[in-house]
Amino acid sequence: MSVPSKVWNFLSRAAKTAIPIKTSLVKRQVLSEATCDQCKMQPESVLHALWSCPCLNEVWESDQVWSFRSTQSFMNFQQLILHVIDAGLDWDVFSMVVWSLWYRRNQVRVDTDVEMCVET
Repeated sequence: MSVPSKVWNFLSRAAKTAIPIKTSLVKRQVLSEATCDQCKMQPESVLHALWSCPCLNEVWESDQVWSFRSTQSFMNFQQLILHVIDAGLDWDVFSMVVWSLWYRRNQVRVDTDVEMCVET
């Protein structure tokens, strides 16, 4: 794998739901609300935050390779990872995009001047 080790480590943790996602933080009573800060519509799970949030449409729809996003559903992020691998999709691109989305999401949380969603 040619992605940086920090990306590989992040994906490994994300697949195990071991990243600070709002649904997990609510379960641990760190937060009281699990709704996604970006779309304000659904609970923030790993899958939602990195794949299915409507605020990510522009990112994932920019390349036809990821067009299955609109036709195929996954129960969790681990299922999505297995699909990407089994389908022979570009793992390095997927990994870097997902890591970049997480990085950006964290920037949005700490910097109110950074916007996540692109309004259309």
